[in-house]
Amino acid sequence: MMRLSTTLWGGLVAGVLLVGLPGGVTGLDGGAVAQTIEDRNVEAARLWDEGHEYFQAGNYQSALEKLQQAYAIYEEIEDLGGIISTSLLMGDVFIGLGETERARSIFQGLLDFAIETDFERLEEQARQGLQVRIQVAGMREGMETCSGEAVAIKACFKKLNTERP
Repeated sequence: MMRLSTTLWGGLVAGVLLVGLPGGVTGLDGGAVAQTIEDRNVEAARLWDEGHEYFQAGNYQSALEKLQQAYAIYEEIEDLGGIISTSLLMGDVFIGLGETERARSIFQGLLDFAIETDFERLEEQARQGLQVRIQVAGMREGMETCSGEAVAIKACFKKLNTERP
């Protein structure tokens, strides 16, 4: 596994091989009950898939909730591929939510990590995410400007109509 960037993955927990199920680490019979990394990975993948479906349907808040859950599991089991794919999709979700600064932060962190580790494909994806964020921010700014101009034009027409004999 490639070395994790401490600036991007600072919250990554130390290697955990077994994770207790809800309700503790002992079963009803008193025996140890645990999930393997593989079980947790399957759960995270299911959550990621659900988040992706919500994202495609335009339900960004539900997508974010599922992706945050998936991210926490991927982080817990130190699945770098899962962390990266979830982060990329969360960046897109934040763009959908209009939270472009949060998206920028994610994509910039991924870009920094990609450059630091020579991960060319991730670098490309992070740059694309940053470009989309810039485009969305520009469109919003343009819409605000046009909206302001439309109000001014409407006021002008109203004034012209009231000043006619």
